[in-house]
Amino acid sequence: MVVLRWVAVLPAALLAACLAYALIKLLNGGFAAFDPQYSSSFYFILLEIGCNYVNGFAFVFVGVYVAPSHKKQVALALAVIGILIVGSSLIIQLQDGQWRLVEILSRLACGAGLITCLWQYFEDPRQFKF
Repeated sequence: MVVLRWVAVLPAALLAACLAYALIKLLNGGFAAFDPQYSSSFYFILLEIGCNYVNGFAFVFVGVYVAPSHKKQVALALAVIGILIVGSSLIIQLQDGQWRLVEILSRLACGAGLITCLWQYFEDPRQFKF
């Protein structure tokens, strides 16, 4: 059983990140359909940044939760993997000349979510016990 949990760390973290992003988009999309105040472009910019922040946070959080042991090392490894992915996608985007502010801020928010979760875990690992 322990081997399966180790094998499931990265897929579970990726799945949780995707599901967190999709769930927040889905729920807030429902609000935008029923209330005109949620249909402004500023709201959608904040929504995109918030979704990406939660995306990064969920990636580390669920990966640490699934790992059977060595949780600090797992948290650090997942945060580094996430930052490498976010950083490389940001560099590729900027090299292609795509200077869309929303996408840049979204990637930075995802990196902030990764770092925040890592920092929270190192500050108090008991928060991650269920």
